[in-house]
Amino acid sequence: MLRKGNLIPEDLYRTFRSAPSKLLILLILADIGFILVHILHEYTYLFQPNRFSIERDQGLAESFQYLKEFWITVTLLFFAVRKYSLLILIWSGLFFYLMIDDVFRIHEKSGYFLSSNFDIGNAFNMPANDIGQFIWAFIIGAIFLIPIGGAY
Repeated sequence: MLRKGNLIPEDLYRTFRSAPSKLLILLILADIGFILVHILHEYTYLFQPNRFSIERDQGLAESFQYLKEFWITVTLLFFAVRKYSLLILIWSGLFFYLMIDDVFRIHEKSGYFLSSNFDIGNAFNMPANDIGQFIWAFIIGAIFLIPIGGAY
């Protein structure tokens, strides 16, 4: 338990006692828990259904990630309305896109489309599909960077 005193400055103590910091710590601990369960799944007979693997699409860890992205989007929308902030609204749109992209695997489908239709070859020891996904991520990043930069 963190205690005030000579070892921990007052500001740091107050930071870790705040509700957002506690939530962040809980979310990180949940991610660490999923990693540990994955390790037990891979190297022991515990947690044998594949839904415990972090490598599996639509597994428990990925579903938890969708939930986090959803709540980030909702929280940012709440603050955008509350503060009348276009910038926060655009950021909520980015996180909404990331959630939709994860759920429907848009980056994977777009990477395959780009690599097959534009004759993207293998480079940097990466398959063409991965290069297509990188190009797609760059395009989406540029699309969001312009309004975010303009809102700043």
